[in-house]
Amino acid sequence: VPIYEGYALPHAINRLDIAGRDITNTFCGFSTSSAARERMRYLKETVAYVAFDYQAELNKSKVEDISKAHELPDGEIIKVGIERFKCAEILFKPD
Repeated sequence: VPIYEGYALPHAINRLDIAGRDITNTFCGFSTSSAARERMRYLKETVAYVAFDYQAELNKSKVEDISKAHELPDGEIIKVGIERFKCAEILFKPD
């Protein structure tokens, strides 16, 4: 909320209706089953992060392997790479 001299500027407020479900859909795609979507939601909540410098993270991923092995609650081990920080980018670039 933009504030000027202690007052909110309602004409300058923009609302963007993006939430956790949209990030999960970006993380796993739109055509998965509900069980797979639930596993991706768990992964999103445990290994995903917002990159401080998105371009630097992309460049780093080209040079070195940034993938991380993670064990799901059902015991399956899955490797997650650049999706860890790319899924949150929808908050900053929604188009």
